[in-house]
Amino acid sequence: MKGAKFMNVFKFFDILIFGFILKKPTENDLEKIRRSAEDVSDKKEHRAFIFEIMNALDSKTAALLTHISLLVAVLSFYYTFKNPTGFIKYIILAEIVSYLILTLFCLRSIRMTSGLSNVFKGETEALQSELFKRRATYDFAASATIIVTLVMIATLVIGSLS
Repeated sequence: MKGAKFMNVFKFFDILIFGFILKKPTENDLEKIRRSAEDVSDKKEHRAFIFEIMNALDSKTAALLTHISLLVAVLSFYYTFKNPTGFIKYIILAEIVSYLILTLFCLRSIRMTSGLSNVFKGETEALQSELFKRRATYDFAASATIIVTLVMIATLVIGSLS
């Protein structure tokens, strides 16, 4: 019973992400994934190819998650020991919250539960859709992390000058 409630949280997060922030996979998007695996003739090999892409994406997401964790630590130490005041204080807090939200996107990109119950029954459509969702989630998190990191660098430089 607890597992079902936990899965509902994941489904709610997917609805939130793909309903308001990112686009849902269209048939055209899934067709691009199919074309990228055209060389793979066997359905079993096609699934293995997609899982290989997911593994690479998991590695990239884990590296991004490490980057985010380190920068949250840096900002937390800076906030604690430098004790910023004024506008810089609120920018640092907003950056920490932004990184924490990006952590949720990374965790969504890594998790193995969404849409994969049908995959183990042999439905590759569910696997392709999950791959698209993970890729879109990762791309958003990576792009947003670059922006927040640039703002963080500027904030630390300005904060050090004051």
